[in-house]
Amino acid sequence: MNREQPYPKRRNVRLSSYDYSQPGAYFITICTHGGRCLFGDIVDWQVSLNAVGDAIKEEFLRSFEIRKEMSLDAWVIMPNHIHAVVVISEDVSTLQRESGDLPVAPTGALKRPGPRQRSISSLVGGFKAAATRRVRQRDGAQRRRIWQRNYYEHVIRNEREFERLRDYTIGNPSRWFEDSLHPENLPRLKDERPENEEDDS
Repeated sequence: MNREQPYPKRRNVRLSSYDYSQPGAYFITICTHGGRCLFGDIVDWQVSLNAVGDAIKEEFLRSFEIRKEMSLDAWVIMPNHIHAVVVISEDVSTLQRESGDLPVAPTGALKRPGPRQRSISSLVGGFKAAATRRVRQRDGAQRRRIWQRNYYEHVIRNEREFERLRDYTIGNPSRWFEDSLHPENLPRLKDERPENEEDDS
């Protein structure tokens, strides 16, 4: 690879006409800044999380506790990325009404949540922010970058694809050394900003 060659611009993987807050299943991947293995290692084809990885795991699971319209199917925290199959419920209003989380307008009418409240982007953004605060508080490194900007998402269109991505997620540790996200397989990354600049969105 020619090191002098300019890097290509990041491609937008989202479908421009798709509403990512609507009911359905989604496959998401969230990567660390620069592909660094911050969360642990793979030992005997199993994920072995370190203290940072344990904190990331707790915050990831907490994200679904507070978003009752979303459920987590298959998921895995790898040394430098997270894969997850996420399902948005068909009846978010019923779920929130039963749990008491749906705000009530002064007239007594139910106020339905806006798209940002139940979207994949709000899930990922909220998780990244909470996890970053947790790790920075633990390490005392207030400007340490944790995440690669943005994330990957894919709309799961049918049951066959759902099962394939579920199996892929569960089996990811066994393919770690062949994984395209393994540090030895990653191209040299160029981020738009210096590592100490605060942006983990």
